[in-house]
Amino acid sequence: MKLTKIGLHRDHEKVEETNWEECRKEIDLCKKFISLKTTSISRWSKSDHCMSYALKHRVEEWRRATEGGNACVHIWNGVFIKAAEELGIEYKMALEEGMAHSPNAFLKIKLTAAN
Repeated sequence: MKLTKIGLHRDHEKVEETNWEECRKEIDLCKKFISLKTTSISRWSKSDHCMSYALKHRVEEWRRATEGGNACVHIWNGVFIKAAEELGIEYKMALEEGMAHSPNAFLKIKLTAAN
């Protein structure tokens, strides 16, 4: 499995590599969000709330709320996954029955109750 800023790809897919240092500011923002707003879970959940794509939108909303409604921020799906990886959080490709591919990941985290 390969990770790019778009998300997860199967090893045989030809994808453009991501320069993660160019994404460092967004990765660090995601790591801060994960540390403050999520908690670890022991089992895989197929809930949308535990999927990288949903959580990356929560980071964007959180950033706008903390910096004012006009703050423009875009978080790539793969950047959120990379942040989780750097924090040692387990993830796997979010394939549902019948799906050939998904760039999204299920993660072993969930939003805390206060969110």
